[in-house]
Amino acid sequence: MKQSFLCRAAAAALAAALLAGFAMPAAAEDAQQPQTDAQLEQQLVQKALDAGLDPNANPQQENSWRYENGELREEYADEGGEFPQLDLPEDENALPEDGDGAAMFSVSGRVYGGIDVSHHQGDINWTALQNQIDFAIPRCGYGLDLMEQDDRYWRQNANECQRLGIPFGTYVYSYATNTAMAKSEAEHALRLVKGYDLDYPIYIDIEDKTVTGLSAGELSAIAKTFCETIEKAGYTPGIYTFKNMWDTKLTDPSLKNRGWSLWLAHWQTGLDYSRSGYDLWQFGTANIAGRGFDGNIGYLDPMTRGTADINEDGESDLRDVLLISTMLAGRMDTTNRQRRAADVDKNGTLNTADVQALAEMLIED
Repeated sequence: MKQSFLCRAAAAALAAALLAGFAMPAAAEDAQQPQTDAQLEQQLVQKALDAGLDPNANPQQENSWRYENGELREEYADEGGEFPQLDLPEDENALPEDGDGAAMFSVSGRVYGGIDVSHHQGDINWTALQNQIDFAIPRCGYGLDLMEQDDRYWRQNANECQRLGIPFGTYVYSYATNTAMAKSEAEHALRLVKGYDLDYPIYIDIEDKTVTGLSAGELSAIAKTFCETIEKAGYTPGIYTFKNMWDTKLTDPSLKNRGWSLWLAHWQTGLDYSRSGYDLWQFGTANIAGRGFDGNIGYLDPMTRGTADINEDGESDLRDVLLISTMLAGRMDTTNRQRRAADVDKNGTLNTADVQALAEMLIED
């Protein structure tokens, strides 16, 4: 009985592997001529107008607790200022330290160090950062879903992260003052993440002065609309904001009980929040590869390694053994997430040892 079941499972897995190894015929719509940038922009402008939105409503420069007219405020600049520059953890259990060498906070479990970037950082040598960070959150754009509001370094940054295997997510800097604008901002992110294999959530960045004056109900509705739109498209949504905003305005219980990610900005040498309250903590300026970046401590495991659940059906079984073999043979187009899941022995390389490791795991089970 057991042998019959294994044979059926192996046959099903082999069929799945073979199917995965061949490209599906292109859809008919893919055969159409691609849109020009001008055509796409015209379409997006019309879409905004149809939704009752003003395509010219968004400011072009950030103004918030850390930005003034599009420039990082002096006290938060990496050249100096009153906030201490802190190094990201060098090992999996390290924590940033304050000036006296004391751990800034304590937490159980794996700690990851990462950065967030936008066009403000200009050209970034991602190769130099590759072994210095665990993840990155590059900005994809700001405001409404318009091409002129795409972050001009988004493609470059996302392409480099994907090429180098740096786990990444993204965020939209929000100017939304109503739910229609929030929906457009979510669609902005969804347009730009197509073709990328995200390891981290898509965040709405709620910090600009155009939105901080809204009521708690208005801001909660905006965040909820953004997150629901992202979630409906199959991605994990999240909210980036600063501690006071989270405590006083984004107070709707539905924002805290939906499994959405919270990325909290608190530029001090400690965060008096329980671990259960947030997934990422933006703690200040981090010195990495000779440059200053916004530094973040993360608790979301970006690696998805050692699970061996390559087909993401909720378990590791013979199907996954055959999928690893198919991947090694080069007969399967794979995503970054699948390759990390197939790295069973967690050594950063996919080889025959991973097949053996998974087989041993199955025998032990």
